[in-house]
Amino acid sequence: SSADNLKGRRLRVSSSVVLGDVKRQQVSLLFDLENVEGNSVNSKVIGLITSQAYIKRGVRRFKGKKEDSFLIKCNEGNVRMKTIILLRKEVQRSLGAKLLKTTRELGIKACEGKGFEDLVLNVLNGGISKGIKDGLRKVYPVADVEIRYFCFGK
Repeated sequence: SSADNLKGRRLRVSSSVVLGDVKRQQVSLLFDLENVEGNSVNSKVIGLITSQAYIKRGVRRFKGKKEDSFLIKCNEGNVRMKTIILLRKEVQRSLGAKLLKTTRELGIKACEGKGFEDLVLNVLNGGISKGIKDGLRKVYPVADVEIRYFCFGK
């Protein structure tokens, strides 16, 4: 039947629809549809993605950016986290490398020993990116830190 075709599919839904918070409509949640019971489908969150248009709008306001992608271990497995650091000015390569290294360390420290769903809520609320931004302030005063991708990965 058509309900059985849903099993194993992935669904991308705006977080404003799921959470009812219009202010976070730039973030989409990824769901893995697991099993079908009658007319209902059980699903679990496997990640979130920030829209490209939102990120481009933010980058346009500032002079520089640094992007990074790294794996984090949480209780359920490995999670791929992609961050973008928005800078008010262009920075030297050595300072950029130091910013990226500090971002990785802070991201890993913020996520270790926590469950995936708690981490997704923390990313949605801006807790992890705020913690990274506050930690980076000691290295260089960055304009903003966004987590543009946070999903189970390899």
